[in-house]
Amino acid sequence: MKKVISILIIAAVLGISFFIVDNVPSIGDGTAVIMHDDFILSFLGVLAGFAIAIITFLFANLDQIRKSILANPKLNEHTKANVRRSITYIYSELKLDTLCMVIFLPVCLLLIIVRDCPEITFKINNISKYQIISSIELSILLLTFIALLDIVISLFNLAKVSNQDFEEDD
Repeated sequence: MKKVISILIIAAVLGISFFIVDNVPSIGDGTAVIMHDDFILSFLGVLAGFAIAIITFLFANLDQIRKSILANPKLNEHTKANVRRSITYIYSELKLDTLCMVIFLPVCLLLIIVRDCPEITFKINNISKYQIISSIELSILLLTFIALLDIVISLFNLAKVSNQDFEEDD
């Protein structure tokens, strides 16, 4: 089910991006600052670096957080299993989001090269190469924001799990 939701989100972002590129002249013709190559590459690089810094800090502390929670004598085995599942899920979310953000950078670089190479031409249903690539670049920017938001939500969820007030076993 999660894969279906992810595919739907990506499809929606692509659709929104194509709509924006087609209907907002400054985005469609590349004059908007957010569509400049140097902005896109710098933006993605900074956010990927930010995500890697967060993940590095978190993973350095994740094992300690897990050990302190699971060593709590007030926790029953069911609660400990839930904590383990929650931490594992949060870890996988952070890993996937960071990986996506890092992969987006070379993908954008490749798109810029393809867009600027006059030998490569294509058109799909009267949509030019430039519009297709601009739509994909805008989608990558939007998906980067979504990944960053997911990282922040995962961090708050981890804080919630680690600060949970556990009841004593009866």
